[in-house]
Amino acid sequence: MRRVLERPEETHGEALDAGCNERLDRGTRLWKVWWLIGTPVACLAAVLLLFAEQLRLQQGAFTANALTANTNTVTLTAARINDTAIVFQWPTVSYGPAVTVSYTVQLDKISDTSGATAWENAKSFSSAATTQPLLGTDLNNFATSAGFTPGVASPIAVRVISNVVQQNGSATPVPSSYSNTIVISLTPPPFPPYLYVPGAYQGWLPGSASTILQVPGKAGLYEGYENLAGAGIQYFKYTDAPDWDHTNYGDGGGGVFSTDGQAGGLSVPNGGYYELTANLLNNTWTATATTWGIIGDATPGGWDNDTPMSYDDVNQVWKVTANMKQNGSFKFRANNAWNIDFGIDNITDRTRIMREAVRKRFSLPFAVGCYRAENDGGDPFGIVEAGGVPAGRGIF
Repeated sequence: MRRVLERPEETHGEALDAGCNERLDRGTRLWKVWWLIGTPVACLAAVLLLFAEQLRLQQGAFTANALTANTNTVTLTAARINDTAIVFQWPTVSYGPAVTVSYTVQLDKISDTSGATAWENAKSFSSAATTQPLLGTDLNNFATSAGFTPGVASPIAVRVISNVVQQNGSATPVPSSYSNTIVISLTPPPFPPYLYVPGAYQGWLPGSASTILQVPGKAGLYEGYENLAGAGIQYFKYTDAPDWDHTNYGDGGGGVFSTDGQAGGLSVPNGGYYELTANLLNNTWTATATTWGIIGDATPGGWDNDTPMSYDDVNQVWKVTANMKQNGSFKFRANNAWNIDFGIDNITDRTRIMREAVRKRFSLPFAVGCYRAENDGGDPFGIVEAGGVPAGRGIF
């Protein structure tokens, strides 16, 4: 539409200039609108791209010889078994910005670090940091489970594994990264395999005394059962050899040992059948009086009531004769409670019973009948038919 001259004296050229200026003003306004809208959008896009880059996982890797230790030789002693024995350290493994990484330090025997089952038996310690201190007890438990000889140096292999931590708990698609392997010399403390229990009940003769055994996988911890026969207070000691010429453990007061050979004996208030424990890591001991029974759906009392057993002092076993139920199961239980009980420790090897946090039950696949159950607080144990025909001893 042609523009009409607003005043007579206005020339055609002046009208054209005014039209151009109007279009320029309109374009400037449009540019301002675009800038006000487009700039935040562009900034948002840039932020999203940066955020996406931060979330993008990358394959991490340890640097060469990343894993080190503050010592390459550890000799454990009972006196310092609860102290820090060694510290491992390594640099951070990066999987990209804003990625949480976890680390696992593994210890294993040298012979178990190659082949198809390499590192499968390793002892693992998790860490969110890039250092991992281990106590003497940690190394001692590993040495015991590995079968190392107490007092003898053995080489162990150590490595660290890094993994990405998924915030939703799902498995990470990024493979684990493995450090170099270092070798440490480890000498376990010279704990004896068992302790002798001489006392008044047997004439204070270490050479003929009963023993309590070291708990498997727990070096320095001992457990066993003994009938401390007699009336009134019964005194006894632990010795680490079948004589009085080595270390013996007497009463230090408050449930603590004294290794002074002249110390008084440990004691229980009355004679009876006791669970005895010793902890040479902190020099403590316990003695728990026990009476035994059987409980389970194979027994007359089911799982609600114990069927009591009686102690045979001649044969040194607990016995009960009871009508057992077919296809049932049962356990040996002390003191009508679940603090101490015996079951099968391995479904494929039913020749042992052990006191553990979780125990399987004995099963009775044979016919209904009258059976005698026997338990001496350890191996062996058995079920014998009342007529004298063995129904299985240690195998159910």
